[in-house]
Amino acid sequence: MSLRILVVTSEWPSPEHPHQVPFIVQQVRFLRERGLEVSVFAFRGGKSPLNYLRARRELRRAHDLRDYDLIHMHFGQSSLLVYPVTTPTVVTFWGSDVHGIVNHHGQYSRFSVILRAVSRWASHKADAVIVVSARMKTLLGAPTQARILPHGVDLTLFKPIPQRQARSRLGLTDHTQYILFAANENRPVKRIELAREAVTLVNTRHPCELLTITNATHEDMPWWMNAADCLLLTSRHEGSPTVVKEALACGLPVVSVDVGDVAEQLAGISGCRICKSDSPNAVADALLDVLSARQRVRVDATLTRRLDEKSAIEALIELYQHVAGKHYE
Repeated sequence: MSLRILVVTSEWPSPEHPHQVPFIVQQVRFLRERGLEVSVFAFRGGKSPLNYLRARRELRRAHDLRDYDLIHMHFGQSSLLVYPVTTPTVVTFWGSDVHGIVNHHGQYSRFSVILRAVSRWASHKADAVIVVSARMKTLLGAPTQARILPHGVDLTLFKPIPQRQARSRLGLTDHTQYILFAANENRPVKRIELAREAVTLVNTRHPCELLTITNATHEDMPWWMNAADCLLLTSRHEGSPTVVKEALACGLPVVSVDVGDVAEQLAGISGCRICKSDSPNAVADALLDVLSARQRVRVDATLTRRLDEKSAIEALIELYQHVAGKHYE
């Protein structure tokens, strides 16, 4: 008998934001491919108590929570819709629900205090807790049984492609070195200004161009990653950033500030750099090192085993089995 799972998430693609949270969409797809019955209830909280109350009512109108073997909540705030409940629960914390929300002044907003408190509360209510990095577990103050379970990458999609072929498809020139910023530049937490300042400094010594890619589809991202010369990550905080894993799977070197589990992801991988600080000069120095080396990441069997989403899905199903108290067949 297959497990019946209800996914409750505050982030999901919508007509206005069709490319949101591809890592959760991918996880749901892989679970379904493994034979699990997965239903998704998505809502938008928008920091409004009324939105949460409406979503809570809608959830119970649309689903009898007792019909499921397990409820998997993504992001701590989703727990406000679910509890109290008798069905076993799992909650995954992804980043901002533990760190908080960065405002346009580069500071954590007042709403962050509430968000962190809700996440800590949810971590003690759930039957199982998943965090995507050890740093998040420490910040959350989660129970000792919290599992560190980073998500993986769809290696059928993210893989090396000849750079010239990728550039030809995207209309990029062969002679320019491109730095890829694959994040929504309108989100303050991503710190696009830090990226721009660093690239401006690099250009005084080494010609290059910053590519800011905000609205590309998940299917198009491998082409951008294979066309670029390095990925730049300048976020104020992260959990376990998928974009770094996707870049590595494509052989794209990564330059990143020290956030989330990026240092662990890049450990032992030649051609990548963790910046010594969050200053524009430190980021520029790391970029210069990588661009001057002109070296791709070696995508070998060891790396792909570590990145493969299929391994992460198997670990997640094992956790589901344990929490639900039944075996998946």
